[in-house]
Amino acid sequence: MKKSYIEFLLIGLIIVILTLIFFVSAYYEAKTYSRLTGKQVSWFDAVWVDFRIQEQIE
Repeated sequence: MKKSYIEFLLIGLIIVILTLIFFVSAYYEAKTYSRLTGKQVSWFDAVWVDFRIQEQIE
């Protein structure tokens, strides 16, 4: 019984860590895009939109 309880907690911890990594990477993607283009975008936008920079950055 204890082994399955520990496995359940471990799987939950892995899911939480992967979710945090996903949202933190979206936050930094939005922050970098805003810094490079000057356009205001949120981390929520970065989750759903694939940002691309088409013009040259000087």
